[in-house]
Amino acid sequence: MGGPETLTCSRRRLGCRRRPPGRRWCAPRWPASGSRQRLARWRSSSLSSPFFFFFFFFFFFFFFFFFFFFFFFFFFFFFFFFFFFFFFFFFFFFLLVLETVLMTPAVLPTRM
Repeated sequence: MGGPETLTCSRRRLGCRRRPPGRRWCAPRWPASGSRQRLARWRSSSLSSPFFFFFFFFFFFFFFFFFFFFFFFFFFFFFFFFFFFFFFFFFFFFLLVLETVLMTPAVLPTRM
């Protein structure tokens, strides 16, 4: 499995077995302090993603701007609303998912 370092300080039960090189006998109870853990959790979350910010910024800004701008052009607004919804929503959502998947190798050291 993980070796003797995964056991909680059972050095006495292990007898005179040699410690693995580069490893401690006991795994640290708290690997990171609270603030560093929170920072790593925030950095690894999708909410800190720039695509998440741009998605909401562009979506709400353009949606409300064009909603009031094309308020009286109903047919054009109806067509534009569907074009806008499918393009911006799915395009930025795809960018968000793609960026999250591509960021996973960079985030893994903060989670270990």
